[in-house]
Amino acid sequence: MTMKIKNLTESFEASLDSTNWKSWPFSELVENIVEKVVPKESGLSDYIGLGHLDSKSLHIRRFGDTSTLEGDKLKIYKGDIIFAKRNAYLKRVAVSDRNAVASAHSLVLRPKCKNVDPDFMAFFMLSDYFLDRAIEISVGSLSPTINWKALAKQKFSLPPVEEQRRLVSVLSSLDCLLESRIKLIPIAETLIKSMKRDLFDGKYEEFELLGTCGSWSSGGTPSKKNEAFWGGDIPWVSPKDMKVELIDNSIDKITKAAVDEKAKMLPANSILVVVRGMILAHSFPVAINKIPVSFNQDIKALITSDAFEPEFILSFLQHKKDMVLSMTTTTTHGTKRLATDTLFELKVPKLTKASQNEFLVKLRTSKVVLKEVEESVLAIKSMLHALINRTF
Repeated sequence: MTMKIKNLTESFEASLDSTNWKSWPFSELVENIVEKVVPKESGLSDYIGLGHLDSKSLHIRRFGDTSTLEGDKLKIYKGDIIFAKRNAYLKRVAVSDRNAVASAHSLVLRPKCKNVDPDFMAFFMLSDYFLDRAIEISVGSLSPTINWKALAKQKFSLPPVEEQRRLVSVLSSLDCLLESRIKLIPIAETLIKSMKRDLFDGKYEEFELLGTCGSWSSGGTPSKKNEAFWGGDIPWVSPKDMKVELIDNSIDKITKAAVDEKAKMLPANSILVVVRGMILAHSFPVAINKIPVSFNQDIKALITSDAFEPEFILSFLQHKKDMVLSMTTTTTHGTKRLATDTLFELKVPKLTKASQNEFLVKLRTSKVVLKEVEESVLAIKSMLHALINRTF
């Protein structure tokens, strides 16, 4: 893949020559399509709202349902460009691959083929050269919006159509490569979910209640009034640190004096579970600490028995996220709480350590593949936008 990208970029660099470029008013490059439709009467089922557009991507990967819409919208045809004129700083530009209904808060633009290559126009509109100008002329403070008349008058310097097509061949190849990688992500994610579902949702002869899978303990908070307890080098984990599944640091740190006074220490390779806080309204943070840590009262900790691998219990809890969230309650103070006696009743498959490790090896391999794909997506995306901006 690296060699392919290198060849593409070298070809692209060789194609750049701005000596014969021409300045165009934007209105001579595209036509502003304002064909209004009543969604329910349009005969079209797909709706493209601003929320269906991804920042810095020409592809629309999700759609709404026109049957739920009220009021007039815009009709967009296959090949038209949709540009979110509201909050242009989010940089949402895409090409429709079908006839559909579009948000009235967008501009539906149709390239004028005699002056600009349609594919080139789409890439051009993703450039900082264009988007910075669009953002600059936006009006309004809460939701800055672009006025078509103002945008129509803006002038942009572009290469001749034949040169545009040469540049597009490179950009399109890179964009196709990016899309092929993006499509692999849900496949890898589905594989991981399927592996967990087959094991943790299947029927198994023996199980252990989560509450008896090891030794559980609660955390605490050293007095904030005592400066001698804070600013040390001992990690003190709170829910705000639980955004990753492997913890090797924390935002807040305490001193040995705090540990001696009140704070509990947890050995490495224990499991941390958030049991209180508004984050439980939508997420169930679970993690393994790779180093000894202390932790606060919103977290329960499990030191697994010899019968279980910590990573196996971690995977089990991650898979049971939806079930766990359904068991949370709301306290009188309005925060979310997960009762430990309810949590402890979860049934964990009782497998041999060899079987647990066999599962974990397959799971880790799948996670490595997913990470590699995600990293390649970021790399290709960065290269694509660098080349787009290199053009202008």
